[in-house]
Amino acid sequence: MRPLTRLAALLCLFIAASAASAQTVPVVDAGATAAITLPAHRAILRAPAGTTATTWRVIASAGGVALSATEGAQVGLAMLDPGDYVIESVSTGGSAAGTRSTRITLRASTWAAPASATALDHLQNTLRPAHRQGHALAPLGGMIEHHFPMARELADHWGFGLQVAVNPDFCTVNPGGDGSNLNTVLGAAVASNGRYPLIVGMANILPGYGSQSSQWVGIAPETVWLRDLAGNRLPNANSPAMSPVAPEAWVRSVARPHGECVGRITAAYPASVVTSGGEYGVGVPGFNWCSLLVDPNVLAAAGFPVVPGGSDPRDPSCFQNPAFSNGARDYAILRLNSRAHKRHERIIREEVDARARWAASGPLYSLYSDAFGPERNRWNGWNTWMYYYEDGLAPGEVSTHGSPEFYFGYGNRGFTGLNSLRDPQDIVTTMLNNVGGSIRAGKPLTYGWLSAGWGGGGPVADRERWMGFTKILFTAGLIGGLNGYFDYTDAYVQQVVRGAPVGSTLPLWLWQYMDLGQAHALFSYLDGFLREGDLVQGSGTHPYRYGGSDSPPVPWYALTVAGNTSPDGPTAYALARKRRGAERWIVTTFANVGAARTIQATLPGVGVLNLLARPAGAVYLVERNAAGQPVTRLLDTDPMRPTALLFPDQPLGSIGGDILLSSGFEPGG
Repeated sequence: MRPLTRLAALLCLFIAASAASAQTVPVVDAGATAAITLPAHRAILRAPAGTTATTWRVIASAGGVALSATEGAQVGLAMLDPGDYVIESVSTGGSAAGTRSTRITLRASTWAAPASATALDHLQNTLRPAHRQGHALAPLGGMIEHHFPMARELADHWGFGLQVAVNPDFCTVNPGGDGSNLNTVLGAAVASNGRYPLIVGMANILPGYGSQSSQWVGIAPETVWLRDLAGNRLPNANSPAMSPVAPEAWVRSVARPHGECVGRITAAYPASVVTSGGEYGVGVPGFNWCSLLVDPNVLAAAGFPVVPGGSDPRDPSCFQNPAFSNGARDYAILRLNSRAHKRHERIIREEVDARARWAASGPLYSLYSDAFGPERNRWNGWNTWMYYYEDGLAPGEVSTHGSPEFYFGYGNRGFTGLNSLRDPQDIVTTMLNNVGGSIRAGKPLTYGWLSAGWGGGGPVADRERWMGFTKILFTAGLIGGLNGYFDYTDAYVQQVVRGAPVGSTLPLWLWQYMDLGQAHALFSYLDGFLREGDLVQGSGTHPYRYGGSDSPPVPWYALTVAGNTSPDGPTAYALARKRRGAERWIVTTFANVGAARTIQATLPGVGVLNLLARPAGAVYLVERNAAGQPVTRLLDTDPMRPTALLFPDQPLGSIGGDILLSSGFEPGG
């Protein structure tokens, strides 16, 4: 029997959730009849007063169903599909002892989204995820200001934090005081007494790339820019590129107002996450290779000074053929450029750290794409279009965790496909390269930047398969992240920022938020496998092998799946995490191609497991029975609503506690 204190906490949590959402959780007495209308789908079953012990079991159901416990004076009930559910209770002791049947009818939703429906309407009229109490995952966020009623709904029920943007020119902090988004959000955060996590976002700190640098011309000193022997700005006078030998004192002077703004914001309410959008400052070498070869200050810093009185050091072939050999000079410039970028970003973080007040969870700082990289090792010119991840690690750490980009169809070929070298370049393969390199660098967890697509004619992921990929991401070490949508049409901005109607159909940007929240909730029950576990290595090394002597291939972190070949690469994936010091695993499968099917995946040290692989993914708990044989249980009975049959006080694989399969735990009843 579970302690009554935990059942009481469950009841309190349900009541608190219903108060915020109008999705009430009724208390139903044993033997009574009740009806509940979706999206509400939970109830508290209560034994007769005066009895000493009660057991519960489901004897009839219209679909997926689960009890939070089989014994107790009060237990939670969750149902999935419309229809009748009958739960038998047997109470002993006292005058009310006896056997009773409780019948609950789950009715279909009566809400049909009208053309005037807003994002908030859709969020409030769907089956919300159920996060575990006290989990240790990081909050989710977006990459744009949110209409506050929607922001509060996302924070209350979907695993998101409240978000504010840093703008040094408009950083008057007065929580709840002036109607601005900044102070509206801070007012709600302060009033929550620590319940809401806060995400503070920074952007556009240093001169941008290309034409975006023009606004800095005449403001920044000339030593900031790439220049030729005559002092002319490169690649052109009006849109120059920032130099890797720009004065660090100037970088710090520009970063300081942003750090001061973060300090003022977090003095009012502590930050759980601070993000930097990057894409400014010293660009990757591929943007400005010819200009780097021209600048005498860059050449000197790289150890190849121009001979006094000599000619222009420009490599004449650069303009006809941007390809270059990896000679000593070129490699020195590549590393100089990378180290400068990371050093500048470290300076920005130092200015934040000197002033920020952090939540009890501790600092979480995430710079966009600060990770090993999906392109690294994939081809022998990768380092012209990426920085070296290790240049931003301790002692000059930038991001606290790997901060990779996972954008569908960008740097990958979607869910399947080979590159010109005949290596897989699907999004899982590129992710495993990125994550594998971060693990090797001592960063086993990631705070990611995600997008399933943003329309405008670009690639867009299938919704179910994106859910499957998201579960794979969490298994690989994702603890939170930001979801991006970059087709900034007026309609989109009005919907997100102003709360304008989105219509009767879920827009692309909104289902991404919802499904990320659903997956986040599932892994809130498994945070012990993330924080206190390790991704299991498969067989051999990653297929990307063109990194050169300073970047060997990373280990391959997918399990071997029998018959997993096609002309376009793998058709199914299985990833596993092992709990340290225990014979317990989670194994997540994903049918990146084709329909749901059973696959045979080899878990090292355990053997072959027969597991269901679905487009929307499947997450299993695995442990050994008394005979040493593996036992598996599917957790996400409904793949798109993976926590519908879980309860917020269940420590399935959480920090500080577990439910063992040997105890009889059976998700979905």
